[in-house]
Amino acid sequence: MSRVHGFSIVDVAVVLVVIVIAASLCLAADENNRRAAQQAQNSTQLRGIHQGMVIFAQPNKVGVQEGWFPGVSAEGKIEQTDHGAKFKIMLNSNLFVSEYIISPPDKDKKAWEKGDGELTADHYSYAMLRVEDAERDKGRHMEWRETINSGAIVISDRNTKAGDARGSIWTDEDKEHKGWQGHTTRNDNSTSFEESHIVKGTQYHDAEHNEQDDLFAAEGAFDAMMTYGKPAENKVAQR
Repeated sequence: MSRVHGFSIVDVAVVLVVIVIAASLCLAADENNRRAAQQAQNSTQLRGIHQGMVIFAQPNKVGVQEGWFPGVSAEGKIEQTDHGAKFKIMLNSNLFVSEYIISPPDKDKKAWEKGDGELTADHYSYAMLRVEDAERDKGRHMEWRETINSGAIVISDRNTKAGDARGSIWTDEDKEHKGWQGHTTRNDNSTSFEESHIVKGTQYHDAEHNEQDDLFAAEGAFDAMMTYGKPAENKVAQR
């Protein structure tokens, strides 16, 4: 007479462990896929914003010189230094929709509507090149237009930390990488995901290429300097 054996406690425990491991792997894969999709969309949005800048610049010029991006007059005079105001100019010109200036994982932002009045840092995710003074920022100022310069970074993911600290919306504090990482878009409309805020090979106007350039701290007028918010806020933090 044959005997039917049931599952032992050990058998059940092994099965449960296998199920938990399989579920964890599925969740990790799903998270990686979600992050990859968000990064792809973020890159697309940054390129789209830059394309909007170029479209705006084409008639915003005098003669045959390169046109100027929002915030600078056709004569090259700086008229607006607040990034929110620059984004508002582009939105009012219907160059893209307001959701386009919010990074996919940035859940703290809300889409700006024309009835909202001032467009503030509550409505956008990205940092722009600092162009606040034509002399102090002369190299950056000369790149705030359609120059097609592959060395000039003009828009990027912001730094979410204050002071000398570095972080981004892509930073995972539970993992080894805890500094800034994110997308940058250059004046030739190329976008790349950088693993550090120290970027190689930037170049502004007629200066030599920078071997290593801190995106959020400039030593001179020909370094990258990505800021977020109004000029007064940029002196204190990039958050």
